[in-house]
Amino acid sequence: MSNVKPISDILQYGRSLLADPHSRADRWLSAYADNQNETGSASVSLSDSGRYQSFLAMIQDNRVISEKGENQQNIAVLVKAFENTRNVRPEFLNDIPDTEDEARLALSGGCVVYIKALLRGKQGLNPFAGLSRKALSIIAWNTSGALTSAERIAAYLEMNQCDQRYETAVFYATEMQVNEVPDMLPAVDLGTQITLIEGMSDAEKQDKGMTTEQVSTLQSHFKIWQQDNATGYQPLHYANLVKSDSADLLVAHTGWNGEFHWKVDSSERLFDAQKKGHPVAPVTRMVYLGS
Repeated sequence: MSNVKPISDILQYGRSLLADPHSRADRWLSAYADNQNETGSASVSLSDSGRYQSFLAMIQDNRVISEKGENQQNIAVLVKAFENTRNVRPEFLNDIPDTEDEARLALSGGCVVYIKALLRGKQGLNPFAGLSRKALSIIAWNTSGALTSAERIAAYLEMNQCDQRYETAVFYATEMQVNEVPDMLPAVDLGTQITLIEGMSDAEKQDKGMTTEQVSTLQSHFKIWQQDNATGYQPLHYANLVKSDSADLLVAHTGWNGEFHWKVDSSERLFDAQKKGHPVAPVTRMVYLGS
């Protein structure tokens, strides 16, 4: 995955907006240390559950400063604002995470830089490159207020690029077969659509009006076609389509070269690692992607 360097002007801008920075990581570590003196297996088990919920609540409490709350709009509204803007710095780029954490601010700033480059007709570096389609969908359709408008737009654009690459690969992989058997084209289109749906978040499906019944109907039609045709066409594999069901966090990590990048991780895994004394990223570097 490509990395994003800390951006000094973004950090300075963020600190100027934050008169009372949160110290969630300090509060979490302090609360965890205070509970280490508890004794008795039953007591420890119960307290572990409570501490995990506290850990999760602190992550869910991470929010973004947005001048007009644009980051909580439907993704279609944000994309339209992006596509229609002619300003050098449109208002939706002013959102900033409510933290002083340099990794969180740098990656958020990377999305601003990426979108500003696109507005100038240039291709830049998307901080979300490399994430699964499902994770990108969750980010793009996340209206909780935990992500900036620029982050959601960047995730949406990255997701669309992934889809376009997949659809192009399907075209070239099936071109000869479709030319020989034209009746195969509807099956290819149907198989492609079903594959893309597997990588959609629940919010994206709902926004696009895809009910469980409709998806089941599409799958049934595809199976019937496969049974009725000897070729037995199978949809082309979509690399990096879905994330693990237990992966409910977006976490900013520091690479070996000191640059920051996003990873999708599990809150339960990180809590367990923290409990065992292993170093993990502070909660200020985490965004909750769960329901």
